[in-house]
Amino acid sequence: MDLDPFKSGKIWNFDGFKEIVMLEKHILSLVRNYAFNNSEKDDIHGFSHTERVHELSIQIGKSLGANLFILRISALLHDVGRVRERNSSLKENHADLSAKMASQFLNTLNFKISDSGSTDSIPAINCATDATLA
Repeated sequence: MDLDPFKSGKIWNFDGFKEIVMLEKHILSLVRNYAFNNSEKDDIHGFSHTERVHELSIQIGKSLGANLFILRISALLHDVGRVRERNSSLKENHADLSAKMASQFLNTLNFKISDSGSTDSIPAINCATDATLA
């Protein structure tokens, strides 16, 4: 499926735009499910915390003109390593685990997220996942 709405030579190709929106919604649904399934069950750092971070990130991102698709993925995945941290004897920080898990999960989706068509955003998502703890 060709997702470049401008490749046809038309200034606006709404069918291509709809496909992009549908693809983003599908990806966000998969990310949300992954985050939910890898969340703690308590309220402090459970999925309700992730949802609060997600909503606040959108508000801040809109005011800064951020790429909301990448921001939403980052917010949803920022704490996915907490359960594994608690169950691990390796004493690995949950931020590092979250970044690794996010990268592995995003790679399984077999797509490349790009910001402005020039950079691979999986490292950006990992960086944002790490930055939520700074």
